[in-house]
Amino acid sequence: MKRVRVGFTLQALVAGCLAWVGVAAETPKPEAKKEAVPAKTAAQSTLAKGSEQPKVWFRPEYLLLWSSDMNTPKYLVSSGSNADSIPGALGQPGTRDLTKDDPFDGGMQHGARFTVGAWLNDGNDWGVEASGFFDPARQSQTWSSGGDPALGLPFYNTLLGQEDSYIVAWTGLPLPPPPPPRTQPTAIYPFTGPMSGTFKVTTKSGSWGADIAALRNFHRGERINLDWKAGFQYFNLSEEYQHTATSAATGPGDYYFLSQVGVPAALGDTISMSDRIETSNNFYGAFFGLRCHFQYCDRLEVDVLPKLGLGAMVQEVDRSGRTVLRTGTLSAVAPGGFYCLPTNLGKHSKTKFAAIPALELKVGCRIIKELSAHVGYSIHYVSSVARPTDQLDRRINEAYVPASSLYGAGGAAVPRAVHKTDDFFAHGLNAGFTIRF
Repeated sequence: MKRVRVGFTLQALVAGCLAWVGVAAETPKPEAKKEAVPAKTAAQSTLAKGSEQPKVWFRPEYLLLWSSDMNTPKYLVSSGSNADSIPGALGQPGTRDLTKDDPFDGGMQHGARFTVGAWLNDGNDWGVEASGFFDPARQSQTWSSGGDPALGLPFYNTLLGQEDSYIVAWTGLPLPPPPPPRTQPTAIYPFTGPMSGTFKVTTKSGSWGADIAALRNFHRGERINLDWKAGFQYFNLSEEYQHTATSAATGPGDYYFLSQVGVPAALGDTISMSDRIETSNNFYGAFFGLRCHFQYCDRLEVDVLPKLGLGAMVQEVDRSGRTVLRTGTLSAVAPGGFYCLPTNLGKHSKTKFAAIPALELKVGCRIIKELSAHVGYSIHYVSSVARPTDQLDRRINEAYVPASSLYGAGGAAVPRAVHKTDDFFAHGLNAGFTIRF
């Protein structure tokens, strides 16, 4: 009994050892433990996206703009019948408004804009951007007459209390002006005889501006980037209105110039009267806006840029004028022309609150990662500016007009230094490219 038990026990032990050895031979070596890699947080993912973007950009652009025209004064220059008692004056049968048929038109303006910016931190969350633009324009118009029809400048004569006219050209017939002092309604004649004349108007209008802003990105996605933009804005609108009325004696007669009354004029003698009104509007303020960038596929991109500026508009109006007499033996200059006389000459200024909202849309194509080209449309509006033609006061005291026979007769100090405001807007196309570093 004991022998059988021992044999069974030894047999079981040997079988167990063989089984262990076989299992151990087939069991592979355990692999080394791998360290777990934590997933990226949302903040780290955004930081990575921002770090992949360029840090610096530069954008030159061409501008093609149209702006609101200067207001064309009614009856600034008129034609009239030589048979009328006051040729060219309002209310006369033959008077015709020439500026109504040919108003001032600013036309197209060509300009340029330059923008430079940079991100300041690794995540491209904070940045700075500066830009500047300019767009000048100039236009001139001329009206002329050999004397028929008459060419005149209509105005209200406060000295005589009537509608009147300054004659630039006429035939000298059939109604010669009475000798001073004037005892019947008649126009202002620099020459009492026949004369030819021209009336030339030149206008200039140009604007430029600059701004510098801080940028703050508040959304950066695969297709959409949104940035706040806020900073300082400067805007300038400078305009000029100038006219020159030149009369030349074409027949026998006298001329009037300051205290020289009834002096015989020779053929070719001229009296030239000119007025110039310059306005300068300087805006200083803060602005805020958005930069909305949409990326469609790998090439097409769209930018929408709304913006609003609020601040102070410093408006300056500067008037100057002169009258020049040129004869065969004499050349003389007197201060004051017609609308700009000693009663209102010089510079005057006012400061007013102004708002400048603007909107721009760009559609571009990413050529390579560092370069893209675009075309766009923009519009901006200025709520308060002083414009030159609005500053003309047609209430004139003839006694201050150097070419009048009643020069120095006294009376009210008009025209006055009026200061009127208007709004302004400009819109147009732009094209350019952006270089990224």
